[in-house]
Amino acid sequence: MPKTTLVAIAATVIMWGSSFPVTRTALTEMSPMELAFLRFAIASAAVAPMLLRTRLSFSARDCALILPAGILGVGVYATALNFGLSRIGAGPASFIIEFGTPLTILGSALVFGERLGRLAWIGVAVGFTGVACIASEGAAELRLTDVRWNGAALVVLLAAASHAASFILQKPVLARHEPTKVAALMMLSGSLALGLVSGFPFHRLAGLSPQGWACLLYLGLMPGALANALWAHALSRLPAGRAAVALYAVPLVSQALAVTWLGEPVRSVEVLGSGLILLSLALVTFRPSRPSRTKVRLAA
Repeated sequence: MPKTTLVAIAATVIMWGSSFPVTRTALTEMSPMELAFLRFAIASAAVAPMLLRTRLSFSARDCALILPAGILGVGVYATALNFGLSRIGAGPASFIIEFGTPLTILGSALVFGERLGRLAWIGVAVGFTGVACIASEGAAELRLTDVRWNGAALVVLLAAASHAASFILQKPVLARHEPTKVAALMMLSGSLALGLVSGFPFHRLAGLSPQGWACLLYLGLMPGALANALWAHALSRLPAGRAAVALYAVPLVSQALAVTWLGEPVRSVEVLGSGLILLSLALVTFRPSRPSRTKVRLAA
């Protein structure tokens, strides 16, 4: 593997993994929806010049898929994830988001009739079990009658599902256009939708501390814009399956930073759930004789 590709993958994993604890920090100064809009407004401003420099050939049919994909993959995803991160740890949230890959493969099977093997079905079931472990409270001894469900974790699951639905919508468009252009247009449409709902809260910028500004700029420019460019670079030089394996490390980076930087505690049932989600990813992406499937990822 070329060194530049290895560096691109490593930087992408670190940026996407770090976005979860950085988001938790930023949420101390902004509401979930305000942060979602401002973060993607910055990311959109960063990618807009690329769209202006290139000739766009999206048809009305393409736009009819890209616009709702942007609303789901940026607007709903970011708002739901931010809401969840305001109430649960960055580590558990990052593992739940990674369950979006099994959800995407399951959704593709239902919508496009793609065949799922036995391992994939088992993987989806294992993943749901992992999410249930993370979302449970009072289940340290696995006494189901004592379980209380953490609604915030279920909201993060909604974020993962919205991201999966976004990919399913954009999949036909990706067969005809460059992924970077599709992602950029989705980002712009999602940012506009967030602005319309949140009232374009640019006034919140005046009250941010230096830490708040640093978090916001980092989230918009690094995981939001640069990481996607680096990921596209990696995919252009490696088989998608080999590159996608690196995404397994994203929640591990997030968990490590959550513990060492934010001082978040780790529950044994969360460790169990996180392990089950990683096993789920391995099962649903295992293709012994076919190319692995991967997806365009806007941001972590």
